[in-house]
Amino acid sequence: MLRVLFRATRVSVLPPKRFLFVHFREGAETFEVGTTSGTLRASGASMFFAPFPLLFTLLVGLLSTAVLGGGLYLLWAWYVGIVVGTGYLLVCLAMTLWTFLGRWIVLRCHPRGHDEPHTRQPRSEVRLLRPDGTSLTFCRLFPELLGPILKGLALVDTSHTNPARTTTASGFVRAIQKPILEPLLHLMACAAPAVWVMSWLGYFNGSSHLIGIVFGFAGNQTRGQLDLATRYNPLAWPGVQAHETLAMFRYDATSVLSMIPIPTRVFTGHLDRLIVPETARFMSEWVPHAQLKRLAPAGHMAVFERRDGLVSELAVLAEEVLPRDDQQAVAGRVGRGAGEQGVDNDFASEH
Repeated sequence: MLRVLFRATRVSVLPPKRFLFVHFREGAETFEVGTTSGTLRASGASMFFAPFPLLFTLLVGLLSTAVLGGGLYLLWAWYVGIVVGTGYLLVCLAMTLWTFLGRWIVLRCHPRGHDEPHTRQPRSEVRLLRPDGTSLTFCRLFPELLGPILKGLALVDTSHTNPARTTTASGFVRAIQKPILEPLLHLMACAAPAVWVMSWLGYFNGSSHLIGIVFGFAGNQTRGQLDLATRYNPLAWPGVQAHETLAMFRYDATSVLSMIPIPTRVFTGHLDRLIVPETARFMSEWVPHAQLKRLAPAGHMAVFERRDGLVSELAVLAEEVLPRDDQQAVAGRVGRGAGEQGVDNDFASEH
């Protein structure tokens, strides 16, 4: 798989190869292109663009900072004699230890999977550099590549428009977008270093993992999947995250859907709370050669929970769009990858 990340202002040239499919996720501003010329991988920190996780992450960060500060203050006050008693000592120790060990408690409540996702670095990568790049933007900018070069398209857990319109409780989110969310995002960009510290505190104390359980999964997550999915958020610099979220509020590629001429699969988790499944159904109805695929049971992190089902569906797409000799080449690589620990988790590692 080749993941292409949009991060700067110029466009690099795509290699002149035949591509199997394109795997996009708008929220992370990433997409992957499978090619018959070899297996390439790229890594990058993904981030949540949906409003609810953003709000809860900020609230959890503030709470985590307050707990750590309160614990350290009580410890100092007990040491200098302002407060006395073993109870105060136990409380301040519990608050301080929870800040750094809560993550392990949450993860211990989840089983370890037989094939956990990995964070190995890629041997090579190709980047298509644009500030406004998404999968559908790519289709609009390079329509001449759809068919001759790009043979098939897979849209996974994604939206064709402003995610405030396609998330849970969209009416409420749209109502607070201008008066609350946008000023909060500008403040987040200005206070990026402090927000970054708070994000890591939420990760270490496990509260961010609890947010991930509620908004990202349908209850089938393993220990490694939950931890990796949660870790992506603090890895993203808050200033970049805030500006890209503001940009997504202005995003609308609805008109591009009917212009996609290649076979397309639209994937959604049946319990996706961030980008509701109705969004995938809308896109599958407007893209001329699209099929809707519901992955169940799965939430927004369907690429984690239902990786095997996703890979199987993509293999069917490969058989449909590639010549027979290319199908055999792809099948050989997929077979070899299945026997390696975590290789196919490239599908899951983008969250």
